[in-house]
Amino acid sequence: PVVWPMDTIFLRGFTNWALMVRKLSPQTVNVYLSDLKLAHKLRNLDINQFDDFYTKSMVKGAERLLLYSDICKTTKLVMTFPLLKLLGNEIAQSNWSVDSKRTFWTACCVAFFGSFRLGEILSSRESEYGHETLSWDDVQIFEDHAVLHIQAPKSIRSSKGDFVDIFPAPTCCPFEALKGLKSAKGSFVKKNMPVFAFDNGRYLTASSLTATLRILLQKHVGNNV
Repeated sequence: PVVWPMDTIFLRGFTNWALMVRKLSPQTVNVYLSDLKLAHKLRNLDINQFDDFYTKSMVKGAERLLLYSDICKTTKLVMTFPLLKLLGNEIAQSNWSVDSKRTFWTACCVAFFGSFRLGEILSSRESEYGHETLSWDDVQIFEDHAVLHIQAPKSIRSSKGDFVDIFPAPTCCPFEALKGLKSAKGSFVKKNMPVFAFDNGRYLTASSLTATLRILLQKHVGNNV
């Protein structure tokens, strides 16, 4: 209820309601407070409560928050195992070539189970690659696991890079995918060539993989990939 003169508690509550509930701009709230102060003056009532520190601080805080209003808030979803399974299903149902499906799926499985950043295993360009791109020379496949030599890990602990073990998994197995990819490539496998290369000579890049993920998973997670 409005009681004259309005006390400090009322003004704080009004300011909070105007900013947080009605979503009025700080400038509008300041105008309202100024008008209320004038109304008190015209009634010869005390106006000291309009100098309240907390009331003014709420308005100033709202003004500062406006500085960030144009900044786009982006969120990134983390790849989970259920999401990886959905991805595999989408790849299987696509009209891609067998080679494209196998190459893309293996890259996703290896990246997921190896906890890799895409830039640690994929080329930055479709037509050329650098030493940081995972090549077949960096892959050792044993009977029950594989060892990947990451030449340029993001967190460099040694000049020799990192060595990451890839083990079999009951579902979406990265080890079997990697073995299958090497076997399917056959004579195309050369030690110094990127692992994730297509039969047409193009290399799978981090940007193209991310863009394709957005398309494949959009109906499952929206635009937050």
